[in-house]
Amino acid sequence: MQNKNEDQKLSSRRTTDNDSSNGCKWDLVAIVLQKNCSDLHTPFELQTLLRQKYSTSKRNYLACANSSSVYIYDLELDEPIATIPTSATALIFLEDNLVIANHTHLLMWNIKQKQFTKSIKLHEHSIPATILTIAHKSVITFSSSKQMSLGVWNTDTGKYETSSVSKGVYDIHACGRSHVALVGQGEKFVTIYNIDTMECVKKVPIQYRFVCTVGNWNSNEALLAHDKSIRIIDIITGKERYSAKIKSIQTIYFARQFDATRALIMWNEGTSKYCTVWNTETNQVDQEWICDVSASSFMKPFVAKKHLVAWYTKHGVTVFDTRTLKASRQIQGNFQLTVYLTMN
Repeated sequence: MQNKNEDQKLSSRRTTDNDSSNGCKWDLVAIVLQKNCSDLHTPFELQTLLRQKYSTSKRNYLACANSSSVYIYDLELDEPIATIPTSATALIFLEDNLVIANHTHLLMWNIKQKQFTKSIKLHEHSIPATILTIAHKSVITFSSSKQMSLGVWNTDTGKYETSSVSKGVYDIHACGRSHVALVGQGEKFVTIYNIDTMECVKKVPIQYRFVCTVGNWNSNEALLAHDKSIRIIDIITGKERYSAKIKSIQTIYFARQFDATRALIMWNEGTSKYCTVWNTETNQVDQEWICDVSASSFMKPFVAKKHLVAWYTKHGVTVFDTRTLKASRQIQGNFQLTVYLTMN
């Protein structure tokens, strides 16, 4: 197979041999990257190596957790690319890193280096829950303990600052590079914080009793969802730019921006759960499907990234392709359904 006119070549050969000296059975692939140089890899290692070295498209990663480990999946590979031995209360991607909140610390795992690269202690005592969001290169935390607190971890400088919050929070999401929006329990307003100064800069009044979720919408806008309605507000002026009551659905319990003009909404009717893609330009439903989301993950149901949507089921995670309206991947596992899924 040697070609003297080529400095580099790639070939592979799978071999299965019995070694009579020790009775071992080898299942290996020889991969030749340069002449006179070769390495042996298992078939899975070769698959991973080729995808990482020669793929020109950005990878789609998904992270989830059980009670003792965090798993990172490349959605084009069968096995997890990383199994991290730590518990988790929240997960979120920041570029090529996975940020993990456990009961006392924030940890940063680098996917390429396959190791922890940064960490910071959040609390002296164990806390039951943390909500994470990302603003530029900062990790925003909300911790539910005896003293409710909003925190900002600047991953460049390592600095961590906190500010007390009077009540518990249903949801939190970064809006733009320097603001974060909070929905408080039983409050008739959305609170906007400047994460550079850690100060509350605005309380936007809302005319409805209960907001179940808040998300970013483009740069300086927030998406609010409640009952059968979604609204888009400007977090700088507090003005409402868009409002729609979707009569065909029942109570919304989760919503996020799907693309520039559409919202992805999860709602239920009886025991059935549905996903709806709502177009804010046409005020119509573009897509809708039944999803087998687990009832126990009711408040943390799904994550969306481009055309992919993922949610927890009783037996693992379903990855759904909205272009075909079919499941593109089923990940089997006994995952901790109280931890948000995250996709990169």
